Parts: sequence; C-alpha cells; structure tokens
Amino acid sequence: MPTRAVVETGLRVGTELTRPVARDLRRALRRSEAIGYAERLLTTSERSTAQLRAGLERRGVAPAMRESLLAELERTGLVSDARSAVRRAQTLADRGWGDAAIASRLAEEGYDDGTCADAIATLDGETERARAALTRKERKPAQAARFLMQRGFDPDLVQELRDTDAFTEG
Repeated sequence: MPTRAVVETGLRVGTELTRPVARDLRRALRRSEAIGYAERLLTTSERSTAQLRAGLERRGVAPAMRESLLAELERTGLVSDARSAVRRAQTLADRGWGDAAIASRLAEEGYDDGTCADAIATLDGETERARAALTRKERKPAQAARFLMQRGFDPDLVQELRDTDAFTEG
C-alpha cells in the first residue's frame, strides 16, 4: 500500500476499516496511482498539460481529480507549458526543422498558439537554421529546396537562399 495513501487517510495500526474509511482509502489510492502515472510520463520527457491530461484521461482518472492533479503539478513547477514548449522547440530546431513545422508539432502536442509563438521567438533565426541544415549534407539546389520545404522553412526564405546561391551543388 503506498505510504502517501496511508498518510492521506490517516490510517494507523488497529484502525477499523469502516465503509467511510475504505472509501477515503480508495480515493487516496486512485490519487496515488494518478500521481505515479504522471511521474512516469514526466520522467521520460517533459509534457504539455494537454498531453498529461489526455494520458490521465486514458487511465480513467476522474475529471475533478485530473484537473486537481494538473493544477498541483503546475503550481509546484513540475509542469510548465512555457518551459516545455521552449525546450521542445529547441530540440526540433536542433534537428533542422523550420518555424512552421515546429509550430505545427507544438500545436499537435497541445500547446496553445501564444505558447508556440513565444517558444519559437526564443530560437535562433530561421535563416541561420536553414543555412546550418544545408551545410550538414551536400545537396543539389532542387534537393536542398525540397528538403527545406519539407522541414517547414518559410517558402520565401527558401527562394531567397536559392537566389543567393546558398545551396551547394552536389
């Protein structure tokens, strides 16, 4: 039995397990299970509040408990959409993705438009990232343009780079 549930319900050796005590214990066990699940999700990587909410919902956590737990995780700083969106955007940028693709991925992961925009604003300029992506592998101009477009870089930027011979012949 999780210690947290025992402490929360005030159980002691010799406490009679009446129906109200059993109900409180079950509620505490469900909360402990939900916290454990959220901890496991957060151990593998930071998650958006929306991702955690969806995971807890899939686990059958009641809406009131789910929202209470999420509020507690946000209040303690264990979950921060602003922080995790910036980290996720940086990871995607480091992998050679453009602003449009990063914004799309962040939106898919449950971050709101403002949080996405703020996270993208913290990144190096898209032009520098596009040039860096091009230097990783030699490509013909048409291939380089397709590569950048597939990675979500601004079409005008791709055309500008193409016009300035930023693409290397392969």
